[in-house]
Amino acid sequence: LLGLQVIVTTNGVNLRSMIKELLAAGIDSLWISLDEPSHIHDLIRGRTGLYDSIYNIISENEKLILDYKKNGFTLNISFAITQMNYKYMKEFILSTKDLPIDLFWFTHINYVSEGIASQHNKCYPQYKIGSSCTHEEMMPSLINPYEMLISIYDLKKTGGYLSKNITIVPRLDDYIDYEDYY
Repeated sequence: LLGLQVIVTTNGVNLRSMIKELLAAGIDSLWISLDEPSHIHDLIRGRTGLYDSIYNIISENEKLILDYKKNGFTLNISFAITQMNYKYMKEFILSTKDLPIDLFWFTHINYVSEGIASQHNKCYPQYKIGSSCTHEEMMPSLINPYEMLISIYDLKKTGGYLSKNITIVPRLDDYIDYEDYY
């Protein structure tokens, strides 16, 4: 009526008990955080068995999801790229190729180092920030920019072959961009 969209983002912990109610409520999009391989996902998200649980929930509810897609519902995956999983992105697309996923959103590691936080806070003391990282083992310096570039290339190629909608943010165009970012 007002042209608003309802989007739900989840780490999937409570997805089993909520997916049917979310769909019935008429949400427009469901975004699920899902990374590959499963043991890395579970480490990043802090819950053993979560990857398999999410995969199974989507698979078990595929018919229901497809029914709601007829009305414009979308199911999207958010994949956090880290040094622990950047070599597995192609395998992730292959392992989820049969699930009714509309968009795969791959996000390069977002981090604010102590130095960046300190610089920001000097410039903008009214908007203080702290250093951040999802997990203490996430270290951008452990990513090989060349291997990342090749992994992204393989992801895009495989995604194209499988007709998967893939977005990678931020957009990095060449080796220099990857080297600068990481």
